[in-house]
Amino acid sequence: MRFLAVILAILLFPAAAQAQTIPLVTGNNYYPYSDERLTGGGLATIIVTTVLEEMGQDPQVVFMGWEEGYAAAQAGQYVGTFPYIYTEDRHELFYYSDPIFAVRPYVFLSANQSDGIRRLEHLSGKTMCVPDGWGVDRYLRDMVDNGEITMLTGTNVVGCFQALHDAQVDAVSMDRRLGTIAARFVNEETWFRAERLTDDSNSHYVIVSRNVPNAREWLDLFNDTLRRLQGLGVMTELTAEYYESYE
Repeated sequence: MRFLAVILAILLFPAAAQAQTIPLVTGNNYYPYSDERLTGGGLATIIVTTVLEEMGQDPQVVFMGWEEGYAAAQAGQYVGTFPYIYTEDRHELFYYSDPIFAVRPYVFLSANQSDGIRRLEHLSGKTMCVPDGWGVDRYLRDMVDNGEITMLTGTNVVGCFQALHDAQVDAVSMDRRLGTIAARFVNEETWFRAERLTDDSNSHYVIVSRNVPNAREWLDLFNDTLRRLQGLGVMTELTAEYYESYE
């Protein structure tokens, strides 16, 4: 904690912070946003490191298991972690940055399902898989809380799609890019379909533990820099270039 207190105190004085290394933690298998095998560690990693470098900092991003990294960040062993969506339980433990990007969730289904799911209410009575470390998407929370949807947990992203493929669950809610990659990892054939059942989108954030000294002040600096880069069109251009590199 003393190490982080020194780092974050220096962060409040940019002129003195040029050589500071800022430790951050994220995880793998969240394509195309976070994975150490992706260019730049994924789009989320590129966004976060771009902001920190603009702040005059030297970000050091560590990749580890999501649950392990989350616990380490919550304990204050890292300045922050990303990319996470908002949940009330998480908000009790962490401060949130401004959104660094947003994704539109799709519901992935087996192409062979006879009982067609074409609207949100059609999910009533169904079982959905949520990967470990993920929150329930906002547009599904009421149905989950009311017991209309049963949730299967205890596996990762690919495990959820394996469960869908094996008819152990009825649906998976996920970003279309990530879901398509995971589904094809399970089976390269076109065995699935994706339905857009909501206009909702999931904003993703950098989160900093409330146990970290000066966390709120550091996030204020991060947010100011992020907004400035967004206003200049830097993030739009960076995102476009990233996706173009994979086309």
